[in-house]
Amino acid sequence: MISVAQREPGRGSGIPPIFNILRDPTGTINRILSTDPNTGVMILGVLGGVTTALRTSTIHGLHPLPDLIGYHPVLDDIIQIGVGPSAGWMMTMVSVFVYGSTIGTLILLFGSILYRLALRAISVKISFHEARSIVAWSFAPYTYFFLFWAAMARFGMDHLRVNSYPFGALFPWHLDLGLGSVLALDYIMRFGCVFFLITNTSRLLALPLWKTALAVLTAFIPFSLWFIATQRFGF
Repeated sequence: MISVAQREPGRGSGIPPIFNILRDPTGTINRILSTDPNTGVMILGVLGGVTTALRTSTIHGLHPLPDLIGYHPVLDDIIQIGVGPSAGWMMTMVSVFVYGSTIGTLILLFGSILYRLALRAISVKISFHEARSIVAWSFAPYTYFFLFWAAMARFGMDHLRVNSYPFGALFPWHLDLGLGSVLALDYIMRFGCVFFLITNTSRLLALPLWKTALAVLTAFIPFSLWFIATQRFGF
């Protein structure tokens, strides 16, 4: 069995990992795995989730928060305070942050479990913490979009809705030029992170690209399709 722990740590560049990840993705992750696989993973999970929540809120309205109304009076009051018609923009952003950070950490958790299982199915010995680190840091570049979507959400606050807005715009050409351009770049970055995950895994574990791609797609495609179906809008 191949073990990720067999990799040599290599020399660092002195650049913080969050900035070095684009310049030297595999080397950056390799050094993190050799020192502490838990480095930054929870922060990346939170930032990735909040970035996603800001994106979906900007494009689809404040879905799915309004769908949670009716389960419990206390939850109803919390949602109305955060995203109701009289809610201020700051409370709405707090609501999006809490929801996004919760979803982000859960997605990272379950995605890493599926990723580890897929790798172990092809005889790769890897711990959960190592698997989670590779997933989190491969998707780290997506957190750069936090500022873009935060600005879009703030400037488009008047268009965010208390009612759910499923089946909204899916492709960039469904939106105006500015928002559509940001969404197009967002798609490019997200698919680029999937490519990062495949290539990083291949290099770190000395596996053929096709085998790594099969493991990654096996782990994440069913999960992504389920998430799309339950959220009722795109990837």
